[in-house]
Order: sequence, then C-alpha cells, then structure tokens
Amino acid sequence: MPIPFSLVLVAVEFSLTDPADLWIAGGSLSLLCLTGFLAWRQQRRRQSPPAPPDLATPIAGLSAEESATIANYDATLGSQPNDALTWYNRATTLDRLGHHQESIASYDQALRLKPDFYQAFNNKGSALDDLGQHPEAIQCYEQALALKPDFFEARFNQANSFRSMGRHQEALRAYEQALVITPDSPEAWFALGTLFALLQRYASALNSFEKALAINAVDPTIWYHRALALSKLERFADALDSYARALALQPQDPQMWANHGITYYRLQQPMEAVNSFDRSLQLQPNQPQIWVYRGLALSSMGLHELALASHDQAIAQQPDYAEAYYHRACCHAQQGRVNPMIANLEQAFACDRTRFQPLAMRDPVFQPFRHIPQFQVLMQGF
Repeated sequence: MPIPFSLVLVAVEFSLTDPADLWIAGGSLSLLCLTGFLAWRQQRRRQSPPAPPDLATPIAGLSAEESATIANYDATLGSQPNDALTWYNRATTLDRLGHHQESIASYDQALRLKPDFYQAFNNKGSALDDLGQHPEAIQCYEQALALKPDFFEARFNQANSFRSMGRHQEALRAYEQALVITPDSPEAWFALGTLFALLQRYASALNSFEKALAINAVDPTIWYHRALALSKLERFADALDSYARALALQPQDPQMWANHGITYYRLQQPMEAVNSFDRSLQLQPNQPQIWVYRGLALSSMGLHELALASHDQAIAQQPDYAEAYYHRACCHAQQGRVNPMIANLEQAFACDRTRFQPLAMRDPVFQPFRHIPQFQVLMQGF
C-alpha cells in the first residue's frame, strides 16, 4: 500500500539472511558469479534512464480539483526538475487517484534522482500490484528491503504479492517476518489468519485472529473470520458468540447473518436459524443457497409447506439449482406424495445426476419408496 512521505514508521531492528541470497565461495563458481555480476552491472550502466513524464500532456480522467493538484506539482517540477520529493509526492497523488500506470513514471523519476528512496520503491511496488504485475512488484519490495530491512510496509506488501501469485509458503514467511518488525499490526495478524484459513490450518488461523483482536477488538471483519474458523473447528457455540460480536458492530451484513443461521442449524436450533436467515434475506433477497438452508430448517420442524415455499424461492432465483429440487423431493417424500417426489428428483438429476442420484440411493427419507417402480426406473444405471 502506498505511504505518504510524512509517515514515520516505528520499528524494531530486524535482519534476515536468506540462504538463497548468500554468495557461494570457491573456485570457478565464484569466478562465474563475479563475471555474471559484472556483465549485469555493465549492461545496467548502458541502459538509458526512464524518460520523464511529459508534464505538458494532461492526464485524462481527473476532476478539476485533482488536475489543479497535479498542476501544482508540475509547476514546481518545471523550475526544479531534479526535486525527487516532488516527483514522489506527484506519484503518490496519482496512485491514490487510481492512476497507477502514470504514477509509476513519476516514482521512476524520484528513484533516478534518489536511488536510496526506499519509500518510492515500496510505493512503486504497490502501484504495480494494483496493475496485476506482481513479480515486478516483488522486485520493488526487495529493493526497498535491501535499503531498509526493518521496513514493515514493504515486507507486508511483499507477503500480499506472494499470496496473489499463489506462493503461499513464501507469503506465510513474509507475514511472519513483518510481524517480527511490527508485532502490534492487526492488519498483518488478520492477513496471516486468512492465509492459514485458506490453507485449512484453522487452529493457526484462530490464533492469528485472536492476536489481531487483542490489538483491535472493534473490527467486525476479524470477529467474523474468527467465527468462520471456530465453525471449521466445530466449536459452534463459540462461533455463535463471535458472530454476535461481529453483528453488534456491523448489523447490516447479510453474509454474517447467513452464517450465523447456518451455525444455529448445525446446533439443531432451527427456529433461531430461520430468524437469522430471515434477517439475511431481508438485507439481500437473492441468495438461493440461504433460501434452501431456510427450507431445511423449516423441514426439520415439520413445516414442510413453508419449506417448499422457501425452496421455490431458490429455484425462482436459480432455475437449475439441483439442491433445491432435491430438497423439494425430500419434503414431498416426508408427506407421502409420490408423484411430486419423483418429478423433483428427476429435475435434480437433470441438473446434477452425479451428485444427487447416489445421495438419493442412501438417503433414508426415500426408504419407503424404493420398491415403487417409478423410483426404481429413476435409479437405473446406478
């Protein structure tokens, strides 16, 4: 993420020697490495520096106020073209306004004039990340860290880039290194926790979320992800408490209410589940999966007609939703209605036979109908 020049980072001393970065001593291999390095350095010296941006060309998409801000920088640079700080501030402003490509040219000018400008390397990396150029961004963060090894922002951004590229183990190491530098960063603890959850390491995720909450207990997103981790660990009662904390802080989030309801359903508290599903659907009606969950909770209370109406809502929103047809068939089976049961099973199989035909063969709700010819025909080939 870009940082303003005025930001002062408070950090502990930290250094890391990666074995992959160590020079290999000895004989011809050392000579080969040295030769390669000298050739690279010579090539770099022959390269022309990046051309400065054409300050006379207006930048499209800026408001009048934003254009005036950039024009102030341009006026300063017209008389002081070697002012690295002004190039940097011009770049951060463009970056903040979403003009990432244009900002990179100004970062390059700041770095040409001040090669040890580690903040500019970091911010250029952030702009490259925003453009999806993650390998190039990582190179910028490495240059920033070479100049300032305890630069939390660059290490944290590097971790995010690794994660965006699917290089999860490297991302884990970078998050952990960032937390050595700044152990009281709730953002870094949260990011580490979500990566652990992605890797299905839910106990580690829970620990990271709790570290984040010890620093910032008023972030509903952290409480929500803590609840998700607790649910994965089948600690449903604890998950409910965490959802309650999240919803107290952010009561208008339909996804939180939906997962709150699912947790009640798993605890076999269907009425509370329906109440939470209703809150979620009031906020966001177009959730076919939650309509199905609502139907399941109603069915578990014997309210099959209401359950059918809930499944109908799911199908109205997603006509090929096999799961809704399947659970409609279950509702009809529980009421002894053979023909609509068969019709809905046919629809479920037409949408997803691979999943639902074997499920129907095992499901005890259909046990009383296995001898019926229509059911046997439907199950042929299994």
